[in-house]
Amino acid sequence: MRGRRALCTAAKRFDVVVVGGGHAGCEAAAAACRVGARTLLITQRLDTIGVMSCNPSIGGVGKGTLVREVDALGGLMGRVADEAGIQFRVLNRSKGEAVWGPRCQADRVLYQRAMRAFVTRELGPRFDLLEASVGDLELEPATSLGGPPRLSGVRLADGRLVSAASVVITTGTFLRGRLLLGDSATDGGRLGERPSGAIARTFERLGVQLARLKTGTPPRLDGRTIDWSRLAPQHGDSPPEPFSFLNASVRNADSQLSCHMAFTTDETHRIVRDAQHLAPPYEGAEPRYCPSIDSKVRRFPDKQRHQVWLEPEGYAAHTSVVYPNGISTALPLAVQTALVRSIGGLERCELVQPGYAVEYDFVLPTQLEHTLHLRSARGIFLAGQINGTTGYEEAAAQGVLAGANAALWSAGRSPFVLGREEALVGVLVDDLVTKGVTEPYRMFTSRAESRLSVRADNADLRLTERALAAGVLDAAGDAARVAAVRARARALREAEAALRAISCSPDHWATYGLAVSRNGVPRTGWDVLSSVGTAAGGAAALLTRMREAGFALPELSPPIERQLAIVARYDPYIRRQHVHSADLLARGNRLPLPVDLDYGSLHGELSNEERERLAKARPSTIGAAACLEGVTATGLAVLLRHAKRAESAAATAAG
Repeated sequence: MRGRRALCTAAKRFDVVVVGGGHAGCEAAAAACRVGARTLLITQRLDTIGVMSCNPSIGGVGKGTLVREVDALGGLMGRVADEAGIQFRVLNRSKGEAVWGPRCQADRVLYQRAMRAFVTRELGPRFDLLEASVGDLELEPATSLGGPPRLSGVRLADGRLVSAASVVITTGTFLRGRLLLGDSATDGGRLGERPSGAIARTFERLGVQLARLKTGTPPRLDGRTIDWSRLAPQHGDSPPEPFSFLNASVRNADSQLSCHMAFTTDETHRIVRDAQHLAPPYEGAEPRYCPSIDSKVRRFPDKQRHQVWLEPEGYAAHTSVVYPNGISTALPLAVQTALVRSIGGLERCELVQPGYAVEYDFVLPTQLEHTLHLRSARGIFLAGQINGTTGYEEAAAQGVLAGANAALWSAGRSPFVLGREEALVGVLVDDLVTKGVTEPYRMFTSRAESRLSVRADNADLRLTERALAAGVLDAAGDAARVAAVRARARALREAEAALRAISCSPDHWATYGLAVSRNGVPRTGWDVLSSVGTAAGGAAALLTRMREAGFALPELSPPIERQLAIVARYDPYIRRQHVHSADLLARGNRLPLPVDLDYGSLHGELSNEERERLAKARPSTIGAAACLEGVTATGLAVLLRHAKRAESAAATAAG
């Protein structure tokens, strides 16, 4: 990998310096280069660029939409996952497309290899790599009285100065990171790698507020010592669905591996309970939606078993290691061995690496602008876990925005900001900078008010032209992407227009074998397609019958037909969603919540987190509830319903 040639940097000034080579850092560097910035990526170790620190998977519910949005903005993660994926599945297929979650298991070796190849091959002559540690940030005094200082460069730990207009800091869990295992505590951001403390001291000098968070990882297992015959397999989708809109298929479509399902037992829970006193003390809050097995046993004492997914970390040619998703822990190694062997099928299992926890500093994200620009100093942008998020996908999405905005800012151009109604990454950033976080933030589709329109399937239609207009995509370098999305958008527009131009009575539609409500109201072809839904073959069969009946409809490829059916299905619901959003904006924020509302009783309506936070805060209005961390758009809709019900009951009683 090239990169050590970069010092030449003493005499070179960069538009953007990216600190950190993880998911956020790689995307930030790539985004800055796409804008046209001279970019340097600094990492402590070149051989860890693109490494998957924790679980060997990409995507999922909410997260998969983020990956598609990263791809639509020109990012790398979707294409890398398509190269390295060893099992592809779309989660939530039994539900509507708005909550589908594209996901893949990845081969760790292939993923890192592909990411490094993209970074070194695609970013071009404006990009440099440097293996070094950062010691400090160089700042110039404010140019105006009372204004913030401005970045002038990055000081390396060995004293050398890299001149730069802006910096994107993506230190992940390395900012004063501390590794915990049993009674052992060592400094580090990842097993075997030293932490980064210097930038934390720079932040403190600037008056930036820091706090602590905690994450963890499970022990790794030797797959050759697992009794696979006793475990239920889960296979991938056939054919697999790619992440990237540039790809028609994935590299390993014909050689997908299976995951397997296991469960903890009463004995597992006894072992964990008896060893609770051996768990290391933590300062930071752990991820609510990815808790340790210790937390699960403590929080859910009546639950008889917890699911454990055994996920291969790669093909046999690369590794025999298995990732047991669901039993993250930092208990002593002997306890970890015992709890693993208490699970059916794992009685003889050997551990190849213990689980451990990481505590690290993060910046309270309410100190950021929506561009991920730090307010207290000009030219400093932050992305990834340093902002209080958890997950590869959340980090990558922030990296794209931070890298693009750092490059735009350095060039004196307008910033690139996505609204909540435009993208899931817009929801992510808005939640961070307006609500803040007290625990690691994870993306869910339920957080988005416009989740019916902000879907995984239409990310390119929503964002690619937007990015091109803002200069975040390069018209020449991204010509294939732009041409593809324009062709898709044109085909959908023409097909929708043709369907809306067809209008028949219910009786007329019935002559074609199409069941339509016999109320005498004429229906357009678009109305009929909306009612058919998106069941496999349903839309295609309908369009075929319309063509056979002589209606003028364009010929469409199967992917476009599927997309058209999704758009038609959600069209009436999206219109209602807009009315609901307008109602909420017009009066819902001021609507009082019932003072006696028992949040604890709203099981099935509100999430555990929402019930907990609402019961503690007791907000007086819908608007006050909307400002609470962890209260989602779905939760607000529930509260609005209860508030209106109480308002109606009060009016009836008074009348």
